[in-house]
Amino acid sequence: MTQELIAVDGCTIGHGVASPISGGVFTITSTPHTKDKINNKGIFFGSIQFTFTGGISSLPVPLTSVQIKVPPGSIPGTSAKTSDIEGVAVRLGDSASILCTGLNAQSQPVDVTGVFEVAIAGQDKVATE
Repeated sequence: MTQELIAVDGCTIGHGVASPISGGVFTITSTPHTKDKINNKGIFFGSIQFTFTGGISSLPVPLTSVQIKVPPGSIPGTSAKTSDIEGVAVRLGDSASILCTGLNAQSQPVDVTGVFEVAIAGQDKVATE
């Protein structure tokens, strides 16, 4: 396992490279652990939960108003070396495939699976396996 930066308060969720979804607004809804900090920012252990709305997709057909079908979405941590009682640390690049839904040209709902990842860790000093 390679070393990756640990995700902290202020990190950013984005679309994974293989995701058919783009655009939209991400809102992190989980709270970082405030006892353990890097640069005075709480660390995310266990998972990062978030909502996503307003995306678009071209697969399986063109879709608008893409959002997570059953929010919140969750990206689990993958650290093999850093953990606390809530679980392992979430790291830059950790990702999850999450079922979303959007509207086709006839305004009918169509499901699409998006890949979401920690795109920016929120700090650039501490990495872990």
